[in-house]
Amino acid sequence: MTYQLFQQIKWEPEAGEYLTYGIVFEDRKIEDLSTDQRRVCALIALLNREQPHPAQLRDVLEDFFAC
Repeated sequence: MTYQLFQQIKWEPEAGEYLTYGIVFEDRKIEDLSTDQRRVCALIALLNREQPHPAQLRDVLEDFFAC
């Protein structure tokens, strides 16, 4: 499985318009993980290297947000 970066522009009443990054894999997309492109790229590199089972992805993302 290959994980890839995608970016999108979001808008929130309190923050206005902002650029955010997420990951896409297979036919799934996880949006708005961070506004820090380098951080999301590091996560994607880890996912592509370690190839966790999709059931483990939730745990990986919890660790990502905890850091």
